[in-house]
Amino acid sequence: MSMSISVSDNCSFIDKLRSPRIFGLALFDWTLTFVVAYLVGRFLLRLEGAKQWILFIIFWIIFGILTHVVTKTPTMMNYYLGLSAKPVVKKC
Repeated sequence: MSMSISVSDNCSFIDKLRSPRIFGLALFDWTLTFVVAYLVGRFLLRLEGAKQWILFIIFWIIFGILTHVVTKTPTMMNYYLGLSAKPVVKKC
């Protein structure tokens, strides 16, 4: 009797969360990025006004990009920007 393993059997819970994508970018990653940015901006920095929020979100995204470059973690965003190799994406 042969055993076949489907692709989804090798996927962790986080892999399954990260599987919905738009233009190769994981929706879960972007959602979590904005949720954490909101929490930091609202409760730690106590940002007020659209200008402060827009600047903070831009900074937050640039910080994430630079963090992935420094740690040599390939991401689709960095791939699109020409800063890393194309990451391996699990099909779940």
